[in-house]
Amino acid sequence: MLLHSRSIAIRVLALLPFQFLLDAHAVPSFARQTGMECVSCHVSWPELTTVGRQFKLGGYTLMRPVLGDKRPLVSFSRDGDPPLIPLAGFLQTSVSRTANTSSAGTDSSNFPDQKSLELQQASIFLAGRLAEHVGSFIQYSYDGQSGKGQIDNVDLRYANTYKSDKLNVAYGISLNNNPTVSDIYNTTPVWGFPFASSSVTPSPVASTLIQEGLGQQVVGLNAYSMWNRTLYAELGAYATADGLFNILREGVPRNEAAVLQGTAPYWRIALQHEWQEGTQSAMLGTFGINAKKYPDPLSPSGPTDQYRDVGIDAQYQYVTDKHRFSAQWSSIRETQNLDGSFATLASDGVISHLSTEMAKLTYYSISNSLV
Repeated sequence: MLLHSRSIAIRVLALLPFQFLLDAHAVPSFARQTGMECVSCHVSWPELTTVGRQFKLGGYTLMRPVLGDKRPLVSFSRDGDPPLIPLAGFLQTSVSRTANTSSAGTDSSNFPDQKSLELQQASIFLAGRLAEHVGSFIQYSYDGQSGKGQIDNVDLRYANTYKSDKLNVAYGISLNNNPTVSDIYNTTPVWGFPFASSSVTPSPVASTLIQEGLGQQVVGLNAYSMWNRTLYAELGAYATADGLFNILREGVPRNEAAVLQGTAPYWRIALQHEWQEGTQSAMLGTFGINAKKYPDPLSPSGPTDQYRDVGIDAQYQYVTDKHRFSAQWSSIRETQNLDGSFATLASDGVISHLSTEMAKLTYYSISNSLV
């Protein structure tokens, strides 16, 4: 069985002779902590620039000098010293419209009228420096459609650097609950396009395990490093978030959470090059995971389904105060060995393949009022 899923997006915002404002949102606690504008780290939300990637490699710990004698415990002021507890909030609404709800094989009742303004998601973050070498990006979200809250993406990091005359290595460890959430590029599933979509419109009927199958259900421990701002490597493993790590899947019902057999190895390797003082950058990489998952999470025994996902990706960015251009591409090939599902008659075959591709072009022209 061979399935294909392709997503091509072209976002061109200034081909005509007009000027557009750049709307780049970041977690406010990061901006308060560093004193930098959002556009310093983001091309647009949440796509990272070279500066943003270095900030993430550093474990979210970069902080502007403290002026006072004592930092506040909690503060939302942009002008004061960064608080000890870096809190932030996020609210997302949407207005959507489905053009056709009567296609063959679909139930129109599953597509309500989406023309009204809907609360899509509300989130609270613990995002920023917690100690000298420790930082976090921890998100808890409320879903406006289901009326339920649950833990969202979690990335808790220890980070440090080693420098010599010929070597500059940024390295660290990430404890997280979603494969690729720790990645620094916007070509991998968690932070890749589409960055946000409506929760009341149809979504793709098929996706690879690394895209949709493990988020907020597993615990992973990954070691990463960046050598001379050229070679990025990340190796780790994921397991079922049970026991002490139940909190990493808080709000996800057990009958909906993936249960893995043992641990699933994860890898990420990328070569990047930056020139013109970071104005331009390019990357070529690969990533993947190999996991064995029980078909029935309430009965984790017997044969398992094995998923081997291998992705390749590339990215180019040109970022100045006036112009911002980015091009991204990724392709994921998944091989499924569905022994477990076949044994329970949940699958009509054993070996399947699923391929997904994503490509995106973005261009922004920044108004003089922001330069």
